[in-house]
Amino acid sequence: MQDVDDIAWAELFDDRRGIAPAGGALTVSEARRRWAAGRTLSLLPAHAAGAILPWSVVARPGRGYVVNGYDAEGRRTRSVRWEQDGEVVRRVAGEAPFLSTEGGVDRAAAVWTVSWRAHADGTMRFEIIAPIVADDEVHVLPGGPEAIAVRPAPDLVRLADLVDAASTEAAAGADAGDPRAAARRYVRDAAGAAVRHPTEAAGGFLDGGAVPLTSRQIVASVQRVREGGAPTAPLTMLRRGAAVILPLSAQGSRRERWRSVEEQGAALADDLRRAYEYRAGAPAILELAAASADASAGARDVYRDALIAAGATRASAWRLDAEAAVVLVAAGDPAAGTATRALHVVPAEWTSPRAGASAPSQVDVGWAWADVVAQPGASAPTHGRGDADGVTSRDT
Repeated sequence: MQDVDDIAWAELFDDRRGIAPAGGALTVSEARRRWAAGRTLSLLPAHAAGAILPWSVVARPGRGYVVNGYDAEGRRTRSVRWEQDGEVVRRVAGEAPFLSTEGGVDRAAAVWTVSWRAHADGTMRFEIIAPIVADDEVHVLPGGPEAIAVRPAPDLVRLADLVDAASTEAAAGADAGDPRAAARRYVRDAAGAAVRHPTEAAGGFLDGGAVPLTSRQIVASVQRVREGGAPTAPLTMLRRGAAVILPLSAQGSRRERWRSVEEQGAALADDLRRAYEYRAGAPAILELAAASADASAGARDVYRDALIAAGATRASAWRLDAEAAVVLVAAGDPAAGTATRALHVVPAEWTSPRAGASAPSQVDVGWAWADVVAQPGASAPTHGRGDADGVTSRDT
């Protein structure tokens, strides 16, 4: 526990850099009032203005806490997020960059970043974001609920206890001659109990899960295929006439994994949504209220009817160019274990009317996880390009 004389509270603090603010420190009574009101505040080591800080905690009392570690230059080297649930907090997510120290290397272009999330069932999903998209890795480690770090919910004074729990030491692998190896070691260390917990049989991958790819691998692969090249990642692509379906997730039959798989699929879909909004703006939301009864329905109506027939509950579309569009589709019911997510690549006129466009006589966009498993190599349960220093990664 940190001594109260060694800490300070701030109302405003940019936690992306570990540089002490010039002013605005809160008194203990002011900090207590903000805490009681549930207002955001930051906990810092006692400091002089402009000093480099070893750590910080950004607190949203009663909701969540982000613990950061910094190096000697004030760069953030660790970030761990805890969420409060009643009288306890759970470690749910984190991020750590690893930089090359090799001579002549452009440091800004040689960063390998690990981001991870822990799910309620103990599953941990790690994404290693590399300088080159093709080198990205995903490791999914099934565990049990005991794999998730849990601590008593802190009060204002004991908030600094989370710093000790987060392993935010700045020097621990932040810089490395081999940042990729350092990132993999971090995966192994951060996984902790999730790795030690007995993993499922390899058949768990055959039953359902979320694809072990980053969103940018998927976006880059779609673009490469559109340009006539090969995917940049081992991507399952199901061809349905003029449509191509890229499955993202399916809950499967194992009830204890439903929530984890759905959370992973939702997070991947959110990343894809942000990527396509950046490239093509706000999506067109396709109306899925009722199937068309018009025998002369256009291409958009035929596609919409196919989505409804496949159980789609939401479809967001972006036009890639004059010829093609991508559609992010959610289907099924998470509570019933039938939820799936997929990315469709379809003719542009299927998502917006175009004069003179002919409608297909039939569109089938249905799919099942068995279609994913049937693809060559899909039954292999390992993720990314190799295991993380002995960590065996399997799908949920």
